[in-house]
Amino acid sequence: MKINKKDLILASASPRRKELLNRLSLDFKVHPSNINEDQYTADYPVDLVKLLAAEKAKDVGSSYNNAIIIAADTIVVYKGQVLGKPENERAAFKMLVNLSGAEHYVYTGIAFNIIENKTPVLISDIDCSTVKMRDYDDDEIYEYLNTGEYKDKAGSYAIQGYGSLLVKEIRGSYYTIMGLPVHKLADILPEYNIKLYNKI
Repeated sequence: MKINKKDLILASASPRRKELLNRLSLDFKVHPSNINEDQYTADYPVDLVKLLAAEKAKDVGSSYNNAIIIAADTIVVYKGQVLGKPENERAAFKMLVNLSGAEHYVYTGIAFNIIENKTPVLISDIDCSTVKMRDYDDDEIYEYLNTGEYKDKAGSYAIQGYGSLLVKEIRGSYYTIMGLPVHKLADILPEYNIKLYNKI
């Protein structure tokens, strides 16, 4: 199947996902999904994150006749509980207190909606990384919160920024934690005529 790479669509407004695709010098457009994530449910968090990625890919794909849609969704899970985006600084502080010195999991669901002549083929997958945090104290948490970086971040931290100072080690893909497991791109995109090794 031949699909021109100008029809590669990122179904996300995330600056981190956009940055990762830009690092690969890919020619793509950004078209965020408008689905209401609250209307979707699943028995397990891992199933929900995969479902949301798929629904985002299908939603954006409905606007194209020939394209490859990439969608993703990321959650942080600690002791079986999903840690979403904090409502305020107090909620972020509580999350970071719980995570101190402990392990948690970051799941990113990724979906590819391959559309040729208005006919979609959906491929979805999930990737997981384990994050072990340093044993930091309350004062350091407040220092981190003062940066404002925690806002709009699942788990109240951003591993690509100041939040990296809170992390002791990771097992799995760093990019899964950022929100886009790029190794999955290498598994799928070359099959559809998308060249990944472009000259800069």
